[in-house]
Amino acid sequence: MDVVFMNSKDTMQRWGRASQLLMPAIKLARGDYSINDLQSMTECGKVITALVVENEKPITAIAFEFAHYPQTLTVNIIAIGGRSLKKVWYAFSKQFQEWCRMAGASKIEVTCGSAMARMLSGIGFAKAYEVVEFDLMEVSHG
Repeated sequence: MDVVFMNSKDTMQRWGRASQLLMPAIKLARGDYSINDLQSMTECGKVITALVVENEKPITAIAFEFAHYPQTLTVNIIAIGGRSLKKVWYAFSKQFQEWCRMAGASKIEVTCGSAMARMLSGIGFAKAYEVVEFDLMEVSHG
């Protein structure tokens, strides 16, 4: 397995393959961003998109960014798509965790639905808190 990292216009040669894998996750993002937004954020370096390739076939894509909080720096995984997530995690997690620490991050976080949360709990992620929303675009909520 190999990983290709994309984080600038010069590194986007495999974006088409990554976007195909990420599209199902983007569809679940409640309209917060589109695949074109993710591409633009990757091209300008705000987001890093990793494409995992096995036997020259893309199997998993992960888009992540740094989230700056007053007391911590966190790596926020924006979207995950493809297959073999556990296999990919076990193959690269030690390197990825070390890279995150070297970049100054103390945590990796993912905002996701319950099905993804269950899958991620199987590789060591733990529920930190719940996200709730108040939709300001809806008719008055009283």
